[in-house]
Amino acid sequence: MNRVEAAIEEGRCVLAIGGRALPQPEVLAELRRRNLVVVSLGSEPLAPAVAPSAESLDAVLGSEGGVLVLVEPDAGVDGRALGELERIVKAGAHKPRLAVVAKAFNPFGLPMALRLLKFEQIKSRATDFPGPARQSRRRCRAVGGGCGRAGCRVGLGPHPRSPPRTCGPRGREGRPGRDAVPRMAGPSW
Repeated sequence: MNRVEAAIEEGRCVLAIGGRALPQPEVLAELRRRNLVVVSLGSEPLAPAVAPSAESLDAVLGSEGGVLVLVEPDAGVDGRALGELERIVKAGAHKPRLAVVAKAFNPFGLPMALRLLKFEQIKSRATDFPGPARQSRRRCRAVGGGCGRAGCRVGLGPHPRSPPRTCGPRGREGRPGRDAVPRMAGPSW
């Protein structure tokens, strides 16, 4: 996920959104809010998405380190556009890294040239994909001021009624907020 976030910030990322995910109002609102290059894998692209072409994938294929993100691709619905993407990636000067955002993903549904790329799966839905990146950048606000580090999850807590935790000194176990309690001696086998 960090690699995708860095590529989005540097302009080396293209999102290819599946035909079933693009018409969702939450997804369209987030895409219109952010300045991203978006390619539609469905039959009819909705603004701000465009049809796959060499010009639309230039940010990924034009330089080293590009990331192509497939958001909820479906081989049955998006097969024609995936084949077009395969043709464009084969002809590109540089091979991008592939990231697939889907809860359930079968890599054998992709065309061969896309299967041979280095890829990672981000287990998320299209409506949740860009959102968690913004949440993880909040500074820690644990009880007592917290540590102030960006990305520290201790002060965020899973639920408002959860007991307060602190980022106190690391104990012997190496976990934040634990007292330095010596471990009991156990068998040495």
